[in-house]
Amino acid sequence: MAGSPVVGRLSLQEGFERLLPHYSPGKACGLIERALHEEDLQLYCNGNLLTVDFVKHQCRLVVETVADGRRKICVRHSGAGLSWNPSIDYPWEVDAEGIEKLLPPPPAPKRKPETKPRKAGGGSKKTLTGEQIDKYRAAFRQVLKTHPELGGHHTRTARFMMNAGLLPKKVASVKVLARWIFQPVLAETE
Repeated sequence: MAGSPVVGRLSLQEGFERLLPHYSPGKACGLIERALHEEDLQLYCNGNLLTVDFVKHQCRLVVETVADGRRKICVRHSGAGLSWNPSIDYPWEVDAEGIEKLLPPPPAPKRKPETKPRKAGGGSKKTLTGEQIDKYRAAFRQVLKTHPELGGHHTRTARFMMNAGLLPKKVASVKVLARWIFQPVLAETE
């Protein structure tokens, strides 16, 4: 379980299981083995600390599936000359602090997005005042009289009105213009 930090030593299996909620069995095994090789994690056998050189040249970690379907991490001999009896299930341990360092960092607390201060004289880019809405609707009505083909094309209408000086270049998004200017005026003419 990934509760409070553990101090001291853990069995190799306990350390492995501590990583499983966060990583696949193969990834967890690989993280442990790399940490052992890079001296970020210590391995003990029968209570004795093993040297990094011994671990690198004599030990290989593998994941096996036991009869009940659980995953088990095992130490296998990988060097020249057998240094231990493979039929004995040695008590392998790792330092708990090293395992804790392999856990992913806790998720950062979610922060509310910062809101930009409103611009003086008209609000932010996507905010329209009632006065602006009335002004732009009147301008759109005039555009529809001379260019009725623009009625259903919000993007082209907005571009046309901006180019003609009837809308400021950064007044609002086309979605905002469509909702507050174009659609209500088009609804009036239906």
